[in-house]
Amino acid sequence: MMYLSSLRLKNFRNIKETEIQFNPRVNIILGQNGQGKTNLLEAIYFLGIARSFRTSQDSTLITWDGDGFFLSGVVAKQHIQDKIDVLLEGTKRVRINSKFLPRIIDLIGHLLVSVFFPEDLHLIKGTPDLRRRFLDILLSQSNPQYLYHLQQYQKILKQRNEMLWQLKIGMNDMPVDMLSVWDTQMQSAASQIVEAREEAIRNIEGIASGIHQQIIIANETFKMSYKPSIFTPDKRSNEIRRGCTLSGPHLDDILFQINGVDARHGSSQGQQRTAAISLRLAEMECLYQQTEELPVLLLDDVCSELDESRRGYLMKAINRGGQIFITTTELDTVKELIDGATVFEVKEGGIACNSSSAFS
Repeated sequence: MMYLSSLRLKNFRNIKETEIQFNPRVNIILGQNGQGKTNLLEAIYFLGIARSFRTSQDSTLITWDGDGFFLSGVVAKQHIQDKIDVLLEGTKRVRINSKFLPRIIDLIGHLLVSVFFPEDLHLIKGTPDLRRRFLDILLSQSNPQYLYHLQQYQKILKQRNEMLWQLKIGMNDMPVDMLSVWDTQMQSAASQIVEAREEAIRNIEGIASGIHQQIIIANETFKMSYKPSIFTPDKRSNEIRRGCTLSGPHLDDILFQINGVDARHGSSQGQQRTAAISLRLAEMECLYQQTEELPVLLLDDVCSELDESRRGYLMKAINRGGQIFITTTELDTVKELIDGATVFEVKEGGIACNSSSAFS
């Protein structure tokens, strides 16, 4: 079993400095809105992925009067403990067991994490980049080779886009046919990415469709399919005119269908939210199947958006032996998890541990 046993934070969001010992199973983060509950979950996620699930700007995570932030956590796994340090002081650096990693991405996989939050609704009805990111993070945590191919593709894509831009503004007199050299390299990396994504979609759909049926207790079908962006010869002239690559895995999408209808536009918000929960629970199961480890689950205020039936199902589904962090403003919304849990109260960035026995 993998779990985060302790975490030290310094100058992260509104948390000035603190050190916390966690329950290997259930940790309930209690407090009113705007006190810093989500910030704690964000720090744990950052320790596993080296990025936030709320913003792409790392500098916004630093306290208003700080020059950088520091996170340090101890991850227990079977009979091994790893100490992970993430430092942001101008540049982002990562240490594992006191040794700096040559690449930030080498952190991925040392602490498996999966986050549930209200904005998950946008996985279904939002923009394609959110769905691609969902797949990329899932696959990167479970398959180091996927992460390698993704990085190679992004590197080649950047170089190809630079060439297209130079052709657009007339700064490169190289024959257009030379683009085929980059095309060959891109296609090699792209084929690995697309193959892994399509296999993941099949696995996720098989799990998520069953979960979806259990949540709604009705005859409603949930389907997923991968939508690749296909290169056609006419796109070459458009690419030069616009100065960027117009097809490839960086533009692919996932289609969700409920009862055969596009879930983005033809489903109710309740159906979309059920689909999003099914997707996250399927992510948890896929990580377990691939790594034989349950990810650390981070649930941010998810109960407030669910009716009693969906809330009860979610509480039961996540409580299967792994470590859980869940935020709430009211203990009653997580009553199924209180037995044996540790409750932390958050107020204005301060975090205090309370005995769970007082709430059972």
